[in-house]
Amino acid sequence: MKPLRRADRSLFGTLIISTGLIAGATVLAAGSVASVMARMVVTPPRRRAADVHVLGVDEPGGRIMLAATADTAVPGRYGLWFGKPERYLQLGDVLRADDRVVERELPAQDLRGVVGHGIGTFSGWVYTAPEDTGVPAEAVLISTPGGLAPAWEFPPPAGASDGRWAVVVHGRGTTRSEGLRAVPTLHAAGYRVLLVSYRNDGEGPLGEGGLYGLGLTEWCDVEAALDYAAARGARSITLMGWSMGGAIALQTTLESAHRGLIDGLILESPVIDWRRVLDYQGGERGLPRSVRRLATELLGARWARPLTGLEKPLDLNRLDLVSRAAELSVPTLVLHSDDDGFVPSNGSRALAEARPDLVRLEVYTVARHTKLWNYDRERWERSIAAFVDALPGGRGAADERE
Repeated sequence: MKPLRRADRSLFGTLIISTGLIAGATVLAAGSVASVMARMVVTPPRRRAADVHVLGVDEPGGRIMLAATADTAVPGRYGLWFGKPERYLQLGDVLRADDRVVERELPAQDLRGVVGHGIGTFSGWVYTAPEDTGVPAEAVLISTPGGLAPAWEFPPPAGASDGRWAVVVHGRGTTRSEGLRAVPTLHAAGYRVLLVSYRNDGEGPLGEGGLYGLGLTEWCDVEAALDYAAARGARSITLMGWSMGGAIALQTTLESAHRGLIDGLILESPVIDWRRVLDYQGGERGLPRSVRRLATELLGARWARPLTGLEKPLDLNRLDLVSRAAELSVPTLVLHSDDDGFVPSNGSRALAEARPDLVRLEVYTVARHTKLWNYDRERWERSIAAFVDALPGGRGAADERE
């Protein structure tokens, strides 16, 4: 090989430097994207994300036209935050749909200030206040490590034992209103139902710099709710968690001093393993696997705290309930849609495969994230009623004892 001439050596050196600068810039860009992703997952949203275009409102005809999305086209009952001032509109079933427009039923309700176009937030709540459930409720306060957290307490039906409690935990970026859909079913099964708030959810006390612990810190507030129930005569407690609330409920089940009272778990669209969730959501955004992996590593790195804002790094191994499946000790019902869109069902499937002795998995399609009740209310309520009736304090177990 001939030696390089001086001009060639100069050009070669410039290429090496340029390549190094480009590589360095690429690494910095990847790190920046990963840090943004990591910080986003632990930062509570401060406002509802507008995600649907309203194309028309026909009040006399009882119809509303929405831009077609994966959520707006799903059959069932839903809701929409919309209008000035913003209010919650109840939406009925799909009347007509194509690739651009979904026409849904618009039940009679207060539509003052609702114009025929704009941007709103699609939701699966339907019920927004305790009185919407038809079950009387009392506003109570739970004393948590960080301060008082508001909760709603629904008494059991007349004639039911008062020792059976259900504690319902909402998911990320929402409030306890999310769990109102479960109240009629749990109430009918004989439960005293407690819908709780927790730190940094917008209702509970602030803590950890205002950031989520993805279940590692919030479970302590659910533990306080279990203290509350135990002090008021709870003889058994069934935990229910939605989305991130599922991760919180699982942590509570594994860590609680009241493990002897917890008789079952109901998980709706749950986070079983945050690594799977972050990988999925990063993939949906088109991020390379290396960036997704780095974002996950940042959450658990002490040196990355200035990037994530976390006071303490998160131990994602503790939040991986597939690897900790052997620690699960109570019957568990998991309801998850394969086209969830936010939290992949592969974690729920893996947990069911790891513990077929305890975990019963109800797989949906079409239903999307935390909207299984909306899509097929009859199946959802039937599955939960059958599950809780078979628990030790349930009606099915009582019949067997007799």
